[in-house]
Amino acid sequence: MKAWLLIASYVAAIFATMPYQPRLVYAFHGPYANLFAPLMLAIFGLVAAALLGYTVRLHRRLRVTSIFCLAVAGAAAWVVSRHLEAPVEKIHLIEYGALSVLLYRRFAHHFPAAPAKALILAVAAASLIGIGDEFYQLYLPSRYFGWFDMVTNLIGVFLGLVIWFGVLRPPAPSAGMAPAPAPLLVASPSLPLDGAPQVSPAASRPNVS
Repeated sequence: MKAWLLIASYVAAIFATMPYQPRLVYAFHGPYANLFAPLMLAIFGLVAAALLGYTVRLHRRLRVTSIFCLAVAGAAAWVVSRHLEAPVEKIHLIEYGALSVLLYRRFAHHFPAAPAKALILAVAAASLIGIGDEFYQLYLPSRYFGWFDMVTNLIGVFLGLVIWFGVLRPPAPSAGMAPAPAPLLVASPSLPLDGAPQVSPAASRPNVS
């Protein structure tokens, strides 16, 4: 229940901050327009380095799959962001990428034997929220509805899942691992395993004298 409350709070934060996001972005983008692109590139570079460091710690090695998934996600995000008219819309790639991962983990927890079902539900739920995001902007004076912005939200959903499956997902436990050996029980010299008192052979002989 707490996890669903966290997801609901995250979605509420996205919608609640939507009217103020353009002001925050343009407050920096206006006087520092020449620094905006290098700064975003540096941030994405640091995030990619952190993700690679995490996957090395997780899998004890640097996997080619992780590098490939990060490269694909980064290239797709760069291509999409180049075609966005408003810089604030780039934030949605990160917002909905994180939302798709949160939703998938929750659905996978509820359907552990059906990962495909969990994936479909996560994509559907995050996509519906992303579509509702754009229709909500129709009623905001500082925002506007855009079909490409809606597609950007959906791309963010898929990129988040690509990074999760390719980089962040913990390795599955090995099915061929031998079970741990049972602890050895050492019998006491004066008390056998069944708990009955031990009688010495001399004490068990009848006294014939």
